Amino acid sequence: MEQQTNSVTTSTALELLKNPCRKALLQQLILVEQQPVHLDHLIGLLPDGNSPEAQAQLKTELHHIHLPKLADADVIAYNQTDETISYRSTRKIEKLIDFIDTSL
Repeated sequence: MEQQTNSVTTSTALELLKNPCRKALLQQLILVEQQPVHLDHLIGLLPDGNSPEAQAQLKTELHHIHLPKLADADVIAYNQTDETISYRSTRKIEKLIDFIDTSL
């Protein structure tokens, strides 16, 4: 089955990736491809989610800032009721992450 990819502008992709939290979040979502991931599980995978206090703060930031921004750009699908996130394959995001990680 062919994987459908989304298209975002370079400007939008750079805006999304300039935040370290969103970049780390997208890296984790890319690893699981398009499988839905529960928000609490995802928080445990992020570098800033080490303590219960940090996890609570991160969950608030993700819910109110980062996930809506990624969803508005159509890079993820965020089900607020179930607290699940699915990555929507976006080749430009993937290429930029690879470039940042290998070349900068």
